[in-house]
Amino acid sequence: MTTTLARERLVPGLTEGKKVTTTEFLLALAKWIDAAAENDLRRARLRLSSNGVGVESSLVSGVVRYAEGELSLSRENSAQYKGHTLVGKVALFDSNERWGQQTPGGNDEFAISPILSFPFDPNKKEQLAVKIRVGSGQVMLDANTLKGSISHLACESGLLFGFEDSGGLLPLALRRYYVLCLTALD
Repeated sequence: MTTTLARERLVPGLTEGKKVTTTEFLLALAKWIDAAAENDLRRARLRLSSNGVGVESSLVSGVVRYAEGELSLSRENSAQYKGHTLVGKVALFDSNERWGQQTPGGNDEFAISPILSFPFDPNKKEQLAVKIRVGSGQVMLDANTLKGSISHLACESGLLFGFEDSGGLLPLALRRYYVLCLTALD
């Protein structure tokens, strides 16, 4: 039995350098996934970053959140893929969760050397459920420490980005800002 590594690439069907809307980008990705042969497992790789874990902490501490994982296409009976959803559970990391090597002889709270300390501890990840509606571009996020949605995403150079929804209660400067990178895996 041979193992084949997944190949990651830009979303097929889009012309490089051509400006597209968020919906056009997501439709191209959904069509490519849906056109897979029966034994071909096509999916999307998501990389997501945002500023912080909440209004108070992100403004004060500068915490960054990062998530990555794979999304599959949930097919709905609708015309031209617009009712379809990209869904998956991805790993969510925080920049204030640090990891590294202990300083020689150190076994107190300062045991991790600043030189050998790194953000996004892989042992302190959380599971984030992600749903992206192809027709509207709405993103829904659900984890123990993060619940929310993004309704108005912009698309530029294969990146999707926008502010979290707040129901008009918070000014933009106090909302989380998200950047999403979606690529094709086959």
